[in-house]
Amino acid sequence: MTTAQTELERLLTASGQVDPVDGDTLASARSTVLAEAHATTARAARVVRLRRRHRRVTTAIAATAAAGVVAVTLLSGGPNPGADVHEAGPDRDTQAPVEPAPIEPKFTTVAQVVNAAATASAALDPSEAPYWKVVTSWGCAGDPDVNGDPRPSGSTCQSTMWTGLGQPGVHEDIYGETFGLPEGTIAVEGRTLTWKQANEQTWTDAQVASMVADNDASGKTDRAPSSFYVFKNSLELLTYSPASPAIRQQLWRQLAQTEGVAFDGRDTDSLGRDGWRLTWASRDWGTQSIIIDTSTGMPLEQSDQGAGVESPNVTTIVSVGPADDAPEAEVGFAPVG
Repeated sequence: MTTAQTELERLLTASGQVDPVDGDTLASARSTVLAEAHATTARAARVVRLRRRHRRVTTAIAATAAAGVVAVTLLSGGPNPGADVHEAGPDRDTQAPVEPAPIEPKFTTVAQVVNAAATASAALDPSEAPYWKVVTSWGCAGDPDVNGDPRPSGSTCQSTMWTGLGQPGVHEDIYGETFGLPEGTIAVEGRTLTWKQANEQTWTDAQVASMVADNDASGKTDRAPSSFYVFKNSLELLTYSPASPAIRQQLWRQLAQTEGVAFDGRDTDSLGRDGWRLTWASRDWGTQSIIIDTSTGMPLEQSDQGAGVESPNVTTIVSVGPADDAPEAEVGFAPVG
């Protein structure tokens, strides 16, 4: 017999205002009081949680005599006897407080967007996994399909790249074929290092600047402004390389200092994800643009449009991040360099 059942019999027996109760009636009363106690306790718990009142709630059982009806009253902070648990008592609010909605950032400058992205980059460490996996998609209408036929209007193609840290990587193309890739490398002041080696060292801002500079400009006159390459290369490394959190933050700083980058406000990518758009533009060299998720420090979508070109090339970063495994390459690439 439960404690509630024992207490019910004690109350009924101790009351001098009721006649002895037969077994069937008592069993029915037991069921009624237990069901009502559970229901009322559940309602009260919800009210307590909504009001964030961390007060102990206890239940007591009382019996009414003449009609043989059992009622449940909440004590220690509950409503007055007979009041519904949702009614307002003399010392209670008329409604539960509403939690304020989270305040979204309201960026107005390039620096604010880049600083937020750089801060978020601290939580992303590609060096914790053997691969850096990037899935991208783009519109490929007219491009040949696996049978060599042009793809219909509105077609989207997708590929995946696993860049290896300390090992070769893998690239899966739009036809599902997998190709081996040499281990990823980065040039720093004329030296070529693997990303594993680069991530284990500390770099000055000047050395990181050399990672994103126009390293092919020497002796050439047909090059875009240096800011074009800093913007483009910074975004390429932030998206496709397994750079450490420290290097990623430095890359964002390089981008923030790039001349000619404009803040375009809030925007939505091809997958409906919200972010903030930054654009580098030139009358002679067209535009490059990026939508950034400042909560993760990762690009969502990149686009470029040459001067005089009707529409931009858009690449959507479907997903990006560390990966523990990669498929086996069916075809191997020759090492680069």
